[in-house]
Amino acid sequence: MADFHPILARAIAGLTDKSPEARRSVYDRARTALLGQLRSLDPPLSEADITRERLSLDEAVSRIEAEIALAEAIEPSLPPLATDEPVSAPASPITRPQPEPKPRQALPQETPRFDERAASQDDTQPIRPRVAPPRKRSVDPGHVRTAIVGGGVALAVAVIAGSAYYVNKIAPQDQPVRQRVEAQAPPAQQDQAGKISERAGGEPTPTPTPQTGQRPNQQAGAQPGSDIAVAQRAILYIEVPDAQPRIVQGRVLWRLDSDITGPGQPVETIVRSTIEVADAGLALDFTIRRNTDPAFPASHIIGMRFTTTGEAANDAIREVGVPQFKLEEGERGAPLSAISSALGENLFVAALSNVPVEAERNLDLLRNRNWIDLPVRFASGRRGIITFEKGGAGNRTIAEALSRWQG
Repeated sequence: MADFHPILARAIAGLTDKSPEARRSVYDRARTALLGQLRSLDPPLSEADITRERLSLDEAVSRIEAEIALAEAIEPSLPPLATDEPVSAPASPITRPQPEPKPRQALPQETPRFDERAASQDDTQPIRPRVAPPRKRSVDPGHVRTAIVGGGVALAVAVIAGSAYYVNKIAPQDQPVRQRVEAQAPPAQQDQAGKISERAGGEPTPTPTPQTGQRPNQQAGAQPGSDIAVAQRAILYIEVPDAQPRIVQGRVLWRLDSDITGPGQPVETIVRSTIEVADAGLALDFTIRRNTDPAFPASHIIGMRFTTTGEAANDAIREVGVPQFKLEEGERGAPLSAISSALGENLFVAALSNVPVEAERNLDLLRNRNWIDLPVRFASGRRGIITFEKGGAGNRTIAEALSRWQG
């Protein structure tokens, strides 16, 4: 099930009119959009599955309304604390006691010291931080992810529901059977083993030099979408407690594909990359498509369908981060401006922002960065990173797709 709470909460926070009627109207549109999208799936969902998603949305609405009610119950009790001080201030000129105004003037002088000290000093400000900051955050658009919230919560829910439609159309039989590649890990194990710790904030690790013959297929110049696919490198880093990360070599194949986004819609070009890490029992079908529905506040949609077999058969992917793009394998990636959501077991989607500045930045990352990092968390709690290369095949495939989408 999709987690609607964070998206609904951001949408409500971005509303200028937060009255109960305005919120109720938004919730109703969200339910209508969600049910409409779920009932349009092909193959159709069962009524039990549709009910489960609807209840998940209703639960998120109830949580948000409870949070708003709690905030409204607390907020009226705070102004009297602030008004008691001005009321006592006029009394001081009558009695004219000098000691009382002086402590009051000392308060602004202590504020810089709060900024200079650590965040653990918050107990010295029991009232003020709880009145001003929440109101500022509720109206500051910088704290709202406009990628999803821009058109209101109905559009945000539609992104998840509509993206579910896109991703669910990727049938397992559409994935070509690829021959297993026996790739040996580079000898500099200690250099590559530091990759997970480096992404957590450690020192950057040097980029290992590929061995001769490690990518035998790269001499072949295959065009995107052709039958002759060119394999690029893929690496899975799995966190191991109290030890160096496990490194498993794999490969990725890029190609252009086509799909129909809905009934009566034209055939759309999509980018498909198939990542296989056979020795870890993990495969990933990674697709990029443009969003053709103006009701969805997203420029492009990335679908991620995992398959776990063998030793990983009982360890599904629980969480997926936003894809990160980088120039070289050993450097830290820059995440796309997007929101990632879970649609089911081993099934995820990322909706890319349609805000012009963020959309242009996303396109620059797609075009000009050669490596992609995908942070994942397994059901067992283990963390991992799937790193895969665009290479010549991936760059040509994405460039051709972008050209067709813009044409």
